[in-house]
Amino acid sequence: MAVERLRQVLDDIPGVKIAVLFGSAIRGRPVRDVDVGICLDSKAGLKGPAKMANVLEDALGVPVDLASEGDPQTEVEGPARRVEADRKG
Repeated sequence: MAVERLRQVLDDIPGVKIAVLFGSAIRGRPVRDVDVGICLDSKAGLKGPAKMANVLEDALGVPVDLASEGDPQTEVEGPARRVEADRKG
């Protein structure tokens, strides 16, 4: 549900190189928000992670916690490391 909708939205945004869904949305638990890690290239269709988070929230109907590689406001050593930290608890 959230995965397929997220894929549809991100497919329409140029410049998204990698998107990683993690957290409760992939664990089969009820979601309060959706955790997404992204990596953008220079052709990114939206200016900044805040605007992308707004687009994703509108599409998914829940708050989005966005981690963006290269953005000092949201980066947590890159999305892949954040996912690894989430797996470890």
